[in-house]
Amino acid sequence: MDNKNYYDLLNVRPNASCREIHASYIRLLEEYKTDLNKTEEEDYFLKMAAKMNIAELEKAYAILSDAEKRKAYNDEIHIDITALPTEPASDTSPETAQVPTAANAVPTEKKTLTFIGANKRFLSHWYSFHGRTTRKEFWYAFPIIFLGLFLFNIIFSSILFFFFDPIPYDGLIVLVATSIVNSYIFCAAYTRRFHDIGRSGKWLIPFYLISWIPYFPLFVFSLACGCFLLFITTIASDRDNKYGPQWEETKK
Repeated sequence: MDNKNYYDLLNVRPNASCREIHASYIRLLEEYKTDLNKTEEEDYFLKMAAKMNIAELEKAYAILSDAEKRKAYNDEIHIDITALPTEPASDTSPETAQVPTAANAVPTEKKTLTFIGANKRFLSHWYSFHGRTTRKEFWYAFPIIFLGLFLFNIIFSSILFFFFDPIPYDGLIVLVATSIVNSYIFCAAYTRRFHDIGRSGKWLIPFYLISWIPYFPLFVFSLACGCFLLFITTIASDRDNKYGPQWEETKK
């Protein structure tokens, strides 16, 4: 037995009821998973700590959610819960109550991603080639950003070509810079979307090569576009993968 106190890990009293233990377990698990879902490189150590905390939390819950294991644990650490002050509760004691175990814990309500939440999350890591972007996040946020950047380029280009002759050098620099930024944002978003279905961002390379090569056979180009659309519309993998943890709203 390690030196960690399972009651402290679950943040409950030694004589806590079954419902209190389960509620605290779910609450702490959600908090740690929030840290685990962070995707930025500077959060690496926070994610590692969250993984260890989740492992310890599940171990503690597996003991305290089982009446026999909890009684044996109390005997080992010399705690007599019958001698502790109790608080009014509708629960029965751990020895007689039906306790939700780690194996059959009551499922939490599936989280949903709102339109505003999707855009906030997308903008929080729009520049990153790491982590995962779910299908809902991608289709909620990306079209708006794409449309905004596209309209900016169209309007700015029209102003340059129709109102200036010759075209100012500074204007061309701005136009080229915005085009580079657009390409960067698109590549990063596509890469994270590919990561979400378990594929590397390197799959983008053939598509870009085909789209940039002039006079490429139309059939091959159409096939590449079809594959690309299939990838970015595919439902996320239902588990963590090597590119990062799964987002809460995609859990089954």
